[in-house]
Amino acid sequence: MKIEQGLGKTYYERTATPSDPKAGPVSKSLLWDFNKSPFKWRHSKPREASKAMDLGTLIHAATLEPETVEQIIAISPYADFRTKEAREWKAAQAESGKIITSQDEIDKALSIAETVTDDYLAHFAAKYQTEVAVFGKIGATEIKGLIDIVPDGLDCLVDLKTTSSFDSLESIQRTIVNRGYHWQAALYLDLWNAAASEKRTRFVFCFVEVDSPHETAWVELSENLLDLGRAGYMNALAKWQTCVAANHWPKQIEGIALIETPKYIQQ
Repeated sequence: MKIEQGLGKTYYERTATPSDPKAGPVSKSLLWDFNKSPFKWRHSKPREASKAMDLGTLIHAATLEPETVEQIIAISPYADFRTKEAREWKAAQAESGKIITSQDEIDKALSIAETVTDDYLAHFAAKYQTEVAVFGKIGATEIKGLIDIVPDGLDCLVDLKTTSSFDSLESIQRTIVNRGYHWQAALYLDLWNAAASEKRTRFVFCFVEVDSPHETAWVELSENLLDLGRAGYMNALAKWQTCVAANHWPKQIEGIALIETPKYIQQ
């Protein structure tokens, strides 16, 4: 695998899209969605942000780039959006890319940011960089990542994940595998190691619950799970390159598939 590398957030803003797969680099999230069904991905529409997604964005900003919080939020002066004036205000905020939120949610995000920062310092006791953009080129495909936390002088990268709740290490393990976070970890390490002189071999996730008291769980991926993630994203990337080259985006099930008797049915 050859990765031509670089660092820089301006580059990161470009991205491949369903309407134009060659418009820019691919990301782990794109590869994960694409790999489920190239056909569905090619015909998908931009995802509308949900309240949970907006809160996650706000928490990330408060934790990783607190100086940007005021730039990305708008507190509504309206009790609801039933009037024409309120709807026009809401549309204007959406057009400018701002998150419509409340003071309560801002306070929650700031509280979570304090918890995560205190936990980080307790675990690592090291200064750090945040929101570090990395990119590379594998074959003909540009690929990118945005690393949440890069501890100074340590052998790891760190990513922040918000969650409604977790009840065990096993539940976190399922979340990592079911959402492809092991792909993300392997990809970010590979991109970082190709771009930076200081190599990293470990990847740590911080899971934090959005509801008070904002319990956290810090977990490191094993070498085996990183290898599984690397194989996953590389296989998806090979499929992506085939689809882009042929401009053919297959369905999950092509043609007429034969259904066999399930193994669990006794014959």
